[in-house]
Amino acid sequence: MNVYYTVVFEENVVMRKEFSKLVRQTFLCSMIHKICINLGQYAICHDIVHEYPERDPLGSHKVEEDCSTNLTPQKSNYLLFSTNT
Repeated sequence: MNVYYTVVFEENVVMRKEFSKLVRQTFLCSMIHKICINLGQYAICHDIVHEYPERDPLGSHKVEEDCSTNLTPQKSNYLLFSTNT
C-alpha cells in the first residue's frame, strides 16, 4: 500500500533540516520510493535518497530527479513523497 504525505513549511530555509529530521524520526523503517521537494527554483529530491540509498533499492528517484518540472508551483512550498507501508 502506498501512502502519500504532503508537508507544508513556512520558511524555505528550514525545509531541508526539517525533512531530514522527519525521515530519521518517523520513516526510518519505511521504504521511501518517491521524494519530491519543490522549492520553486530548486529541487532536492535526489539528495535525501542519496543520503538514505537503502530506502530506494529500485532507484525510482532517478525517474523524477528534477521534481520541479513535475509539480505545479504553489503559493506555499511543500514536500510530496510516498512510502510503502
